[in-house]
Amino acid sequence: MENKDVVLLLSTISTKLGVTIEQLWDVLLKQATIAPIINTIMGLTIIIAAILFARLVSRKTSSGEWEEEGALLAWTAAMFLGAVALFFGLYLLENSINALANPEFWAIERLAKMLTIK
Repeated sequence: MENKDVVLLLSTISTKLGVTIEQLWDVLLKQATIAPIINTIMGLTIIIAAILFARLVSRKTSSGEWEEEGALLAWTAAMFLGAVALFFGLYLLENSINALANPEFWAIERLAKMLTIK
């Protein structure tokens, strides 16, 4: 992505919103402090849901409420959910660290994604 593409995208968006490029850039940088909070909440929610599901499966299978076939299916689902939760948790963590450590890079990365969507 070239610098002129970023400037053109910022110019187009700022014109549509009726603000200056500087104001738009400030908003993107402020969003870089908000995004990690949202990502952390989403990541924790996913991980907590996976843990609660695994505890439910453990409780139901150890008490004998579920047949052996049902227990196998439930444990398979719990492991799959755990793997998905780990994947998304790590993805959200990486994105949060980028936004906190280098907000300018995070903002440019977001703009680059917008350019590829166009």
